[in-house]
Amino acid sequence: MFKLGKITQSFVFVSLLVLTLCPVFSFAQSRTNGISLALAKLNQLEAGKIVGAEVFNPDPTNLNIYSTRVKVTPDDDLRYRWAGFILDIKNAGTTNKTNNGFIKVFSGKESSQDNFITNAGANLPIKDIKDKLVEGENAILLQVVTNDGKPFLPLTEISFTFNYTALSTLPGIEIISPKAGAVLSSNIFQDFNIKTPNFILENNPTARASSTSGKMAIYWDEIKPEKQIATIYKNEFKSSEYDFSKIEDGLDRKLIFVLKDSKDSQFKPSITSTLSVRSNFRGSIDIGLPKLNFVTPDKSSTSLNISEDDKISIQVDNFELVDNTTDKKPEDGKGVLQISLDGKKIGDSLTKTEFTLGELNIGNLEKGQKELTIELVSKNFETLNPIAKDSIKFNFIPSEKLANAQSLNNATLDESQNPAWKIVIIVLIVILIIGGIAVLITKA
Repeated sequence: MFKLGKITQSFVFVSLLVLTLCPVFSFAQSRTNGISLALAKLNQLEAGKIVGAEVFNPDPTNLNIYSTRVKVTPDDDLRYRWAGFILDIKNAGTTNKTNNGFIKVFSGKESSQDNFITNAGANLPIKDIKDKLVEGENAILLQVVTNDGKPFLPLTEISFTFNYTALSTLPGIEIISPKAGAVLSSNIFQDFNIKTPNFILENNPTARASSTSGKMAIYWDEIKPEKQIATIYKNEFKSSEYDFSKIEDGLDRKLIFVLKDSKDSQFKPSITSTLSVRSNFRGSIDIGLPKLNFVTPDKSSTSLNISEDDKISIQVDNFELVDNTTDKKPEDGKGVLQISLDGKKIGDSLTKTEFTLGELNIGNLEKGQKELTIELVSKNFETLNPIAKDSIKFNFIPSEKLANAQSLNNATLDESQNPAWKIVIIVLIVILIIGGIAVLITKA
């Protein structure tokens, strides 16, 4: 009986202890990591190969804190593992389902709205958060949320501390020009400036395959052999040098630039860049180019007489005339009207489509044949591509008011520039006076 009592007491004691501690353990475990989320590794690319860098836990007392000893770059990819849950970036904003969600990424170690950076799925490309990182030490927080964006319960958050450098060592493609939306057609050519950081374009078919040198192929819409336009070995070229007419007409065509090694093999993962263009080699569509033309006077007239008071009106299509006095930064489809008379600019930043010559800086314009040219230019006066201009020839006939003013100006000018006649008159007057006095003296 004594032994049974002791056993019973021991059992009760252990049971009470377990019942007391289990909620604590359960609460601590569930609160810190409900789906056993852990950082697995940091994928880095070296010489075209993926290398998994170590990610470790520096604090055994807190299993949700991680860091790495290697420098993190925009080329890296943070990988993690978990259990019993579906993490997918596509889940954001979808109908709520059990055990479905995604990850919210925050800067620092607090999941406040001010610290929110981006959403992520089954991995986190560092390039997606590079704009929020600084050179040196950084910390981010990964929080598991359900499809509606609310924190998953039990709460699951892990932090990652690392040293970051924005300097990439991987080959890349940067399209400097032309801009997105550029036009390609039989009479419109574009200058291409394509930078390839950490990669040299060269035509060397006998060279060994390398991850730092090779060629660049250009495709349209899809990376397929039948849609390849050209193989490029230089960073700057003109569209007239290659057969871009393979592109079908369209307002939203895509040029795809792909880096390859000397053996014409694509890198894995692929190194590509895309540029949206408008193509109209066959003239089958209206691609919405800026254009303008004279409305009045009528260009079809064989004899046009215009004075400084006659109204001149123009029509502008697919282009917005805007003020450029405070901001001269170019904007697609926006700019000013530039006017020239016989090749001399008389209006640099006109923003209206109706005016007279008298409102412009024409000066003392002489009567006769003239040519007036109007052109659309960007806010910083750059010529559009293609050029949008129109010209009209006319006979300038000054109004009576201007003619009188010019006559008066000419008379004043002649008077100021030819004083000799004044001297002649004065001499004649003096002679007449002296002669008259002599005659009077003789008679006396």
